[in-house]
Amino acid sequence: MSGLGKVDQEPGWAEIFLPIQAFTISNIQTQEPKKHSGIGVPAYVANRHLAQMSYHTSLLHLPCVAVFTPFCKVAAWDSTTGRLDLEIDDQPSMITKLNALQEMIQDTLLKQSKWLPNHQRTRAAIEQTFHKLLRGTMFTVYVHGSNPEGKQTGRVWMWKTGVWQKGVSQASFRKGQQIRLAIRFQGICFLPSSNGGDVYTRLQHQVISIIHKIVST
Repeated sequence: MSGLGKVDQEPGWAEIFLPIQAFTISNIQTQEPKKHSGIGVPAYVANRHLAQMSYHTSLLHLPCVAVFTPFCKVAAWDSTTGRLDLEIDDQPSMITKLNALQEMIQDTLLKQSKWLPNHQRTRAAIEQTFHKLLRGTMFTVYVHGSNPEGKQTGRVWMWKTGVWQKGVSQASFRKGQQIRLAIRFQGICFLPSSNGGDVYTRLQHQVISIIHKIVST
């Protein structure tokens, strides 16, 4: 287990993150979808529903699935959208676990088909409307809270050049750099389409901390 800084607090506050290669899929519990609510919920997610995921063992109870990745290679970074693409072709255990997690989510949606419109209650329809974070060996996450005008994205804590900094910018990542991430997988997010027909789903996540690999010179 690993401890990294909590969001909105100075780094060093304890929070438990499980190595992504080691957490057990069967220990994840998924709740009934509920509407986003509470102080600070952005307007663009206010009408979305979230089926919250939690993690339980005989000794550990986490309100979300909090994981810590091994070092991953930066493939692309878009500071205007907060999209961060990571190549993980050299992390087979991580690929296996993420694929299993995505399969579990689709199995849950099929089992709890009442959460979806009638015309989407098939495996094929669920697969077509589920947005995957992992495609092949490319793992895509979003650093939340994009602010293109300020050329800064998110509330994430990042360790780089021997110091902590809060928020990231266009210059924070370069292709080929090695980074580790502490991520909260919060649940299944339901996204109504603009035409009101289909409902798209994705794994709601939040990047909490990022650590750059120290390169010897």
